[in-house]
Amino acid sequence: MKLDHPSLAEARHYYNHNRSYFDTLSSYYSVHEKEYYGDVFKKIESENLRGGKRSFCNPRNHFLILAAGMIMFGYYLFPIEIETDDSVYEKGYCSLDLTVISNSYFDKALMKFNKGRYTRAKEYLLKVESDDENYDKAKLMLNIIEEKIDTEGLTDTDVDQYPVF
Repeated sequence: MKLDHPSLAEARHYYNHNRSYFDTLSSYYSVHEKEYYGDVFKKIESENLRGGKRSFCNPRNHFLILAAGMIMFGYYLFPIEIETDDSVYEKGYCSLDLTVISNSYFDKALMKFNKGRYTRAKEYLLKVESDDENYDKAKLMLNIIEEKIDTEGLTDTDVDQYPVF
């Protein structure tokens, strides 16, 4: 039986995709050409027995999996909670509560006010109804916007400068 000598890459391909052919070649070369068997087939077999670089059986991979498991287990035992108080936005001398969730006119006005779009905020604040729970805050914000318009010289033409979001 005369066989061509497969390269190391071809032998690895046979090992991964056609194990019976690899075993046939390995048994032939282990008997007839021991030096070639040691260079190619023994190397591939020993890599896969002890765990090659990309093998799951590599001890380094076991360490990484163990470390990741310990981190996840520790996270579930001791969850990290970061407490921040960003519910209050202070701009100048006025403090506003931003914990409002609904999409009312006051909420829209508050977003525009925080972005510095005072004339747009004023439009929304004028639409706030008197039975709304944020009516007093809206009046306070209207006074602040009026003062800003007077001191900074903002006019209704500033609406064109700011994009509408």
